Amino acid sequence: MSLCLEYQPSCPRLFLVWGYDSYKTQLMTIPFYVVALFSFAGTCYFSDKTGHRGFFIAGGVVCEIVGYIILIASNPLGSRYFGCLMIGLGIYICSGLSVMWINNNNAGHYKRATAAGMCTTVGNSAGALAGQIYTADTAPRYFKGLKVALGLTCAALVFCSLMIYNYYSLNKKKERVLAAMSADEIDQMNANLAHKDTDLTFKYLL
Repeated sequence: MSLCLEYQPSCPRLFLVWGYDSYKTQLMTIPFYVVALFSFAGTCYFSDKTGHRGFFIAGGVVCEIVGYIILIASNPLGSRYFGCLMIGLGIYICSGLSVMWINNNNAGHYKRATAAGMCTTVGNSAGALAGQIYTADTAPRYFKGLKVALGLTCAALVFCSLMIYNYYSLNKKKERVLAAMSADEIDQMNANLAHKDTDLTFKYLL
């Protein structure tokens, strides 16, 4: 998923090799940020409203997959530009909500800070790979880079689905344990909470 983040800054160069001048390429990037603003703001609102993160991230990943398929399979510039917009739509949803999801499901200041830092590190490491797969000799279509990014994005969808299932299973396990406890045991447990995500009263966001 993080590899997709490197595709957005390279869009001006992509438009240049499509035959547009530098002035038009800058103007053509404006819709990306407009789409990113409204899609991310709207997604965050409904994500908070429903109390879900993973499902919205998965939706963003699907948008990216569709965008990469369009870029690989389509020839008209208009459809390829739409493919770039689809990728941009998913990128900002996934990158922002991923950090939020990690912060929500890791209790404790040190654990949360470490998890968020690891997420950012992995995301930024995409730049090292992007330069190796989006090479000048594959211009102007960059099939090699697009196919690698598509494969990694599909893998991200699988891992996202597994994480949703894992959090769902952990929540159900905690519910079963709580249901088997007496009222006195629950009161004693609440009096000695460690305020960690392993606490039985902590519920993971899906």
